[in-house]
Amino acid sequence: MVRGARRRLSLGLLWLSVGLGAFACSSSSSDGAPSAGASGTSTSAVGGAGSTSHSGGGSTSAGAASGGAAHSAGSSSGGTSATTAGTTSSAGMSGDGAVPGGGTGVTWDKVYVTWYGYDDNSCATEAQHTCANIAYPKSEGYPTLHEGATEGKGTYADPITFASAGEGDPESFAGASIKPGTLIYFPRVRKYFIMEDSCLECSQDWHASKLLHVDLWMGPSLPPAGKTLFGQPLIDCENNTTISSAAAPVDTIIVDPPADLLVDQTALFTGTQCTAVTY
Repeated sequence: MVRGARRRLSLGLLWLSVGLGAFACSSSSSDGAPSAGASGTSTSAVGGAGSTSHSGGGSTSAGAASGGAAHSAGSSSGGTSATTAGTTSSAGMSGDGAVPGGGTGVTWDKVYVTWYGYDDNSCATEAQHTCANIAYPKSEGYPTLHEGATEGKGTYADPITFASAGEGDPESFAGASIKPGTLIYFPRVRKYFIMEDSCLECSQDWHASKLLHVDLWMGPSLPPAGKTLFGQPLIDCENNTTISSAAAPVDTIIVDPPADLLVDQTALFTGTQCTAVTY
């Protein structure tokens, strides 16, 4: 996240300026660009660098997408299969439900990766902005895993929620697109993520300039008892774990990754402190 960016949180009919990135939930659906597998990833508010809008809902299943028509990605390059995300390790397959093999992996370069958490996500009704609602929950029939934004261990079997362009216009590149249920791997934190939320700004960035933008969740799904927000520690963690900007997207992700990539199961944000490890 870029420090100093403004965040807008939708609250009923009012947009409130909160100081770091603009966020408003709005789920999107409909058939869109060809996808490769389970569709769906959607990120929520960007913490500081970039702003994203999200929509509530939930999504299930961890089927990553691959294949499908590829769109030119403007600021992205590559599309070669992923082999450099770290040495192979059984860590990626730890946990119940691990799927041997996984996908073939398509590398997306020049991606704008941002982060969001409980404090800067909004509900589908826009009635409040302090919640963990997602656009594609499992209970609504989406090929996702969770009912709300969740920071799992980051393994292939227990991925973390992320948001991206809406289901109707998923970002697509080099034969792979992101739809609800799609898995990605982010080498910089050595974790797997599953698309379960929609990100309005990710859609806008894609349509405006073919900028590939994903918003990754960090932190618990609820604040500690007696508190309504996690506060500055979460925002700082989001900001300090972001290195890209819309003007300089420098991150790399792997869409439809194999299941055996190296995983660091250290929590990104514990609820009180930032423990994210970057490589």
